[in-house]
Amino acid sequence: MPTWLRWLLTVPSACLAWVATAFTGMVLHAHAERAWCPAEDFISGYCMNKAVQGRLDLLITVFAGLSAVAVIGAAVAMAPARKRAVAWCALAVGGAFAALLGFGSPEFHAAVSLGALACIGLSLRGRRRAVSRT
Repeated sequence: MPTWLRWLLTVPSACLAWVATAFTGMVLHAHAERAWCPAEDFISGYCMNKAVQGRLDLLITVFAGLSAVAVIGAAVAMAPARKRAVAWCALAVGGAFAALLGFGSPEFHAAVSLGALACIGLSLRGRRRAVSRT
């Protein structure tokens, strides 16, 4: 694939990773809600059980963090060069969007924290590769 095309597809691939992770999380959330919620607590299509709601909230938080890792991973995988810079830019842009969607929420903290860990891991991996080449 030509370099210019890979650069052009970097942002759409990151967006697609976010959509795919969000969709997967929503499907899993719906199945988990039906499986975990007792029938007497399932009212008008929603689970009213506080314990189940806590587990479902945790599931949403986990998928928020996974979406950050997926977005950064997709952007880095598509970028033909400067992968560390792409990872940190993806974290900055993704963090800004996460702040718009819910600054201070557990989901925001999960997304930024796991995204930062992914960037740090990619940066350390890149440095290790550079050292081994010399």
